Amino acid sequence: MASAGGGAGRRRRRRSSAEVAKLEALRQAHVERLAQARDNERRVKEALGPFAAAAAGVEAAHEHRAERHAKVDERLVRRLEELDRARAAALVEAEGARAEAAASSAAEVEEWRAMMGEAVRTIRDAGVELDGTAELLGISAREVNALARLRPPESPPDSSPPRDGGDGEPAARDAGSVSDDVPGSRADVAPGWPPDGTGMA
Repeated sequence: MASAGGGAGRRRRRRSSAEVAKLEALRQAHVERLAQARDNERRVKEALGPFAAAAAGVEAAHEHRAERHAKVDERLVRRLEELDRARAAALVEAEGARAEAAASSAAEVEEWRAMMGEAVRTIRDAGVELDGTAELLGISAREVNALARLRPPESPPDSSPPRDGGDGEPAARDAGSVSDDVPGSRADVAPGWPPDGTGMA
């Protein structure tokens, strides 16, 4: 019986050793989990700092971008205002240049038309009728009358009444009213001119 009791004690001791080993393993695993948890906590705390710094950096970058955009907008507004002023000045300058060109052209045209008027008066003084003068020059009778009234800019206007035949058209001069020594007068016109026999007073 003693030997049987001794075997049971050894089995209990063996079971106890196995249980102790199992408990030790469980304890060791728990210690390792705690150590891993502490390490994870440390790593989380270490990551929070860079994350917070990065988040602050992002916010600062956005604020810097907004400030730069505001400065760009300010420069754009100033530039557009400068362009508007430059455009207005350019329009004024162009308008002045156009007015100057128009005035210069008008003066030049006036001089040329005065020369045309002198030519028209010479032709009329040569005895060519209104219709003949218009046909000869390729212009209307109304334009012939308008040119005939023109005087050179430097000469004073003629205060004498226009030659009028009663119908609003200048009347042709009599043969005796044209001086024979004036170029283009009747005395200088070849007989039979114009060739078609028209246009003479």
